[in-house]
Amino acid sequence: MVVAAMGAVAAYTWSRPLTVTVAAIEKDVPIQVFGLGTVEAQTVSRIGFET
Repeated sequence: MVVAAMGAVAAYTWSRPLTVTVAAIEKDVPIQVFGLGTVEAQTVSRIGFET
């Protein structure tokens, strides 16, 4: 009986709808670009035509 009750509680917990917070719509949001470090090649490939 206890196992069935625990199973029912677990099933209810996993199958209930999730609470979701909805954000408000904003207009004219400024664009921001962030970057860290540098970009460099890790592998050099020499591809070309033989002459």
